[in-house]
Amino acid sequence: MRRRLLAAVLLMVFLASSVVALGPGGVALAGYLLGIPGVIWLRRRAAMVEADLVLAAVIGLPLALVSCASLGVLSDHPGLCVLIVGVFCPTIFGAIRLWRSGKKGNAIAAIVALFGFHVFVFLLLPVSCAAREAGRRSQCANNLKQIALALLNYEHQHGCFPPAYLCDKHGKPMHSWRVLLLPYVESNATYKKYNFNEPWNGPNNRLLAEYMPLGYVCPAAYKAGANRPPMTSYVVVTGANTAFPGCESRRLKEITDDKRETVLVVEVANSDIHWMEPRDPSSEDVLASRGGSCQPLSSHHDAGSNYWHYFQPGRGNVVCADNSVHCLPGRIRPEDVKAIVSISGGERVKIDDLVSEMPLVAGLRWDHIIGLPLFGVSLVALLVLALTTRRGKRQLAPEGSSPTVDAPP
Repeated sequence: MRRRLLAAVLLMVFLASSVVALGPGGVALAGYLLGIPGVIWLRRRAAMVEADLVLAAVIGLPLALVSCASLGVLSDHPGLCVLIVGVFCPTIFGAIRLWRSGKKGNAIAAIVALFGFHVFVFLLLPVSCAAREAGRRSQCANNLKQIALALLNYEHQHGCFPPAYLCDKHGKPMHSWRVLLLPYVESNATYKKYNFNEPWNGPNNRLLAEYMPLGYVCPAAYKAGANRPPMTSYVVVTGANTAFPGCESRRLKEITDDKRETVLVVEVANSDIHWMEPRDPSSEDVLASRGGSCQPLSSHHDAGSNYWHYFQPGRGNVVCADNSVHCLPGRIRPEDVKAIVSISGGERVKIDDLVSEMPLVAGLRWDHIIGLPLFGVSLVALLVLALTTRRGKRQLAPEGSSPTVDAPP
């Protein structure tokens, strides 16, 4: 009774620590690892068939998953993965039973047939796996490249960059540069529907919120399958010595600093700026908003954490006047921020030097620090408990009946 109670407690600790240490997927790993003490316990209880069945799963599951990964169907074709697992595990079980019964040749033939099946599927199955996305950060970098290319095309056609905003007759911002750029980001139809005679949030224009270009928001800003928010992830930095001074326009030749070191567009993780809204942070805002909810030079897709630590929010993509994209840490010295958004300051700050800066550690991940040792210790305790289980005894059965096993006291 005490052993059963101890086993139940260890099992609960093992499963709970697997979630704490490895996340929800840790339950699957814990269930798999439980098969090892399970095989030992069943064999010591003389339940040989059940032990071989669990042993076949312990051996077959990783082999089947490796096969699925080599075929490229691990996530794209779950039905085929189930089929491969369904072939591997029973075949290995049959091979184990044949080996134990002395039919080693048949067992070897079963294993050879199993791998022959894998080769057959690998060579003949017409599985067309589309190229996988390079990752959200790469998508975000591509968005910025497209925006910078659109800005350069606009400058080539009009002789200047679009202003940060267009003003009404009273000097109030009325339309954003993101709207002016619509024809250059494959959204000419939306541009034609936009009414420049009313504010950006007027009765006609507010109906266009759902037509935000895909490249105006970072793919990490919303969950896959969810509706894209109308808030943009990309802003320009406005100010007297920047590429976007306000309602005035700059020409490319006015950028006398190294174009690779001059930032045009900045990524913002938690922007509250509607994509049509004529509002962007000024250089003073960028210098002042260190650690706020809308922190420039930040992103959703790079939280900056490892297994043992998590880092302070930061690191956001920026695109420069030469159409190069860089991922900068969120906490940069004010003088360096001012230098990289300046177009003619003559500063000697190198963006590549800023990229190499490491993120600041915000704290330890105590759930993993505590959960992982508990996970390991409880697994070892379960193994010891299985190894010390009292062996079952086979009784001789009368002819024509099956043998029985004595239950331990």
